[in-house]
Amino acid sequence: MSTFNTLIPALSATSPDPSVPAKFIDAHSSPSTTKGGGKRDQILDFLRGIAIFSMVTDHLLFTSGYSYLTRERVGVVTGAEFFVLISGVLIGHLYKQKISRVGFTQAAGALIRRAVQLYFVCIAIVFGVFLFSLIPGVDTKLATPWGMYNLRGAIHDYGIFKTIGHSLMLKCGPLRMNVIGVYVVLLAGAPIAMWLLTRGRTMLLLILSGLAWAVNLKLQARVSHTLFDSVFRVVSWQFLFVIGMTAGYHRKQLRDFLLTSRGKLSLFLAAIICALLCVFALHNPNMELADAARLHWIPKTTFEKVYKAFFSRKVLAPGRILNVICLFGVGYVVIREYWAFVNKWAGWFFVTIGSASLYVYILHVFLLQGIYQIPYFNEENLVLNTVSATAVMLLLWGMTKKKVLFWLIPR
Repeated sequence: MSTFNTLIPALSATSPDPSVPAKFIDAHSSPSTTKGGGKRDQILDFLRGIAIFSMVTDHLLFTSGYSYLTRERVGVVTGAEFFVLISGVLIGHLYKQKISRVGFTQAAGALIRRAVQLYFVCIAIVFGVFLFSLIPGVDTKLATPWGMYNLRGAIHDYGIFKTIGHSLMLKCGPLRMNVIGVYVVLLAGAPIAMWLLTRGRTMLLLILSGLAWAVNLKLQARVSHTLFDSVFRVVSWQFLFVIGMTAGYHRKQLRDFLLTSRGKLSLFLAAIICALLCVFALHNPNMELADAARLHWIPKTTFEKVYKAFFSRKVLAPGRILNVICLFGVGYVVIREYWAFVNKWAGWFFVTIGSASLYVYILHVFLLQGIYQIPYFNEENLVLNTVSATAVMLLLWGMTKKKVLFWLIPR
């Protein structure tokens, strides 16, 4: 039996509510576990773990050894794209099952409640950072409509009611909580996508979502004055989320296609695209890395022109979407092939943080506010910075492993 025939069936593995922590499995068994009445796909958790690791290390103020792996080094993608895509895959698959059990109305209500929960998480983060700023000697800067402000200073200059109003509209907050704000909007709109999917209108959904993305690729419009929409154009990023939802909803059909000759050829072509875009990404001169760590075959002006036209992150340009989809598909298959080895040596870390990626992301916002108070991290000591980044990630892993504040913080 071919390698693909043993690899692809795992794409149909299911996953329970993301709040259920994954248990590690025997190295020779299927990479999924049964928990809470469903199966958890540990390869998806592993990939989400890589995504959240990349996001956290990139959000640190300093350049560490990890930056040479995570700052668009294996392609023109970041952890945020993987986070959104995998979230879409899980929601499309899980809520297809939920709708079959409890009906569309209850399932849609669950999605809306999740969106509302994450909205209040955003508010709690702003309030929490404000409380942190009350510690003597601590200066926490938040992005506001008036620039970077300590929230106390914003209240002093613009009044408490205006400051609270902007905070409630998600116009104020730490720069690093933007993905959560995007996720609030995506979840709130997810019932519409699920309604179309359940009625067999997949192509209509993709066309409508793709048209909105394509128009905004030209206009680069913001649908709100929220903090996150200034960094991630939601009208653009919804397309990647919808692609993920569609793939998750039609997971069995996708698996069956990948078992065909055309499917295998598609994976082969995706691998070639990944390799080419990796070479392209290694020319990026704007990642604050040593000049010796990048290639110089493409002139800087040419690279920047192509990058701006096809790989813009703000509006999720087509090259970036192509890259993340190809890298996700190839990465899943490769990890599946070598799962016993990968799980043995890295699963203990990436599966753990990936199974509670939202929890890790929320915690890292507060950790970063603390790190920002420590001046020696800005001394450009690569060894010290790498040790420090390792300590941060191990702390997050340990808190996840011990389920610290799991009763309070969403996962």
